[in-house]
Amino acid sequence: MGFRRTALVTAVAAAACASAATAAPMIALYGTPTTVKKIVAPGTSTALPVDGRLHIVEPNGGHLYAGDRDKPYRLDKIKATDLIALGTGEAMARYLKNRIDNPCVFSWGRIDCRSGIAMIDEIDRRFQEPAPDVTKYPWTLPISERPAFVPRIREGQPGLELSQAMQILANTPHPDGGNYATHIHLFLAPGPLSSLGLAGGKYHNMGRDLRPHYPTYEGVRKAFQLSGGTWLEMYHFRNGVRYPFNTREWRMYPYKVVQWMTAPGTSVVPAPQYVAKAHFMMSNKMPARLGTKIPGACYNPATPQGCQFALASTTRNLPILRNGPGAYRMEGNELEWRKHVRLRFFN
Repeated sequence: MGFRRTALVTAVAAAACASAATAAPMIALYGTPTTVKKIVAPGTSTALPVDGRLHIVEPNGGHLYAGDRDKPYRLDKIKATDLIALGTGEAMARYLKNRIDNPCVFSWGRIDCRSGIAMIDEIDRRFQEPAPDVTKYPWTLPISERPAFVPRIREGQPGLELSQAMQILANTPHPDGGNYATHIHLFLAPGPLSSLGLAGGKYHNMGRDLRPHYPTYEGVRKAFQLSGGTWLEMYHFRNGVRYPFNTREWRMYPYKVVQWMTAPGTSVVPAPQYVAKAHFMMSNKMPARLGTKIPGACYNPATPQGCQFALASTTRNLPILRNGPGAYRMEGNELEWRKHVRLRFFN
């Protein structure tokens, strides 16, 4: 059964999104022109249609179709490093607004992007509030004598400044309707995604010994709440090697991240408007098997994407998958990923 939808899940999210800040499902391709063309197969009888569901993250360096057909679905990409260098929320807001109004301008030239959407690549550990030294007082005290943990959110921290920028943009009407903040999408990097998905406690930062081993991301939460979309990078990078989240991480992390997006606390029920803007950013290779309830496709070396789509289809993950997935550097798995996307979104 397909996931063909033309509106966001909730009326709240639908009202918040301008016409250019795309409706679900949104499918984003982030890779080389060769990889993207293998997935889309332009010019063939089974080509994925450029009809508002399919988007391409720039700079990609090549058109899928002749003429202007794909220009409305090209997504601008903004480096988080450039935002952090600006320092203040006000400066970030001015920069982001300009990138929405004048998109896809790079050091080597400009690409004609008309989607009206900009992707911030990426929200990583630079946007955190660092963890305290748990080997020092008061975290060495017995549990009953420790103080309640309070995140240290300060002006000048990139997370808080980005949230302030997004609030400014949320208060700025867009010419096409809605506001500028809904035209900004955020990539959530593997580091914070793993931290938020693994740790416990009210602020998703506590270890098993009930000490704050992990950083917090309280300052940047508002940026995610106000954005038009959140893309969960479902893979790790270690020693220059990229590999997908294992089967246990796939089951645990996405739900807890949407809990965090909603409000502090690990018993929070994820708000529908934040579930509706979350997306899986998948990559190539087979997830390692860990935990229980492992899908059969995860045992077949020939179906790494079948494994990932099965994991994305669990009871908690399915509402996120329905919003549309993304493909990041899908080399070697293009045809299998394309098969599952066609089955779920284009049949």
